[in-house]
Amino acid sequence: MGPAAQASSKRWRAWYPVPNGTHLSARTEDDYPLTFLTKSDARAWLNRVHDSIARGEWEPPAEAVARCEREAAEAAARDVTFADYAERWLERIASEPGKGGRLRKPATVMMYRGRVNNYLRGPLGDTLVREVDTAVVRDLARELVAIPSRLRPGTTHNGIAGDAIDVLKMILRAAVHDGVLAAMPDVATPQRKSVRHDQDHAPEDDVATPTQVEALHAAIPQPWSIAVLLAAWVPPAPRGGARAPAPRHRVESLPHRGDVACASPEERLVGDAHRTPSPRWVCARWRCRR
Repeated sequence: MGPAAQASSKRWRAWYPVPNGTHLSARTEDDYPLTFLTKSDARAWLNRVHDSIARGEWEPPAEAVARCEREAAEAAARDVTFADYAERWLERIASEPGKGGRLRKPATVMMYRGRVNNYLRGPLGDTLVREVDTAVVRDLARELVAIPSRLRPGTTHNGIAGDAIDVLKMILRAAVHDGVLAAMPDVATPQRKSVRHDQDHAPEDDVATPTQVEALHAAIPQPWSIAVLLAAWVPPAPRGGARAPAPRHRVESLPHRGDVACASPEERLVGDAHRTPSPRWVCARWRCRR
């Protein structure tokens, strides 16, 4: 048993040998100096320390404090809510390269953020990540599948449940890797079905009519409305050094302020822009600034 001695403050101090051959003074669990009111208290504390050394359970006070701090930090990390962890995950994937070693495109991160905000943050935002299990994910998938389709009311599928659950699985896999979640929930991704096409669908249904293009052009404020006409009637630029197709559209303007003189909508929007080789007129309306 280590020695015990009375200090000038009339309180008792204690020392004890440790397995590496050195002697340590009594310290608290927080690694602060420890003294005792009586000699009996000091000897009783020394007895408990020697028992823990004999059982192999003793650890240096500094290491014990570091372990407690580490366990507290891990416990705090496991208590993070889904909303907070999902936000950290979105920030991480925006700045870290993916599996291929390249950064994800901003549009991809924006798409993931939209699915989190629109379909996951509401039902799971306040839920602790460590509490998200198979039953929670299965109930959420059932709720997402039941959301009515906005494009085709009355259909039995909506086209968003599978994508939302896939993003949720990506977040939960990262949580398992970070030690926030104990195990990955075992839930199948809902089946994906298109809500745009049915047995009566024709390819022409996906193309805006000339009247719809004109209506959209009129609804967009200046100077951006010209983009509607260019997107609708001007072919995309070639890729890979391919030869550009012969121009089939004419954009005409006048040197003075005012409207552009051009053919009527019926004359300039006749035919299929991708099949008819005849030229076509595209007009823009803008105001010159001095």
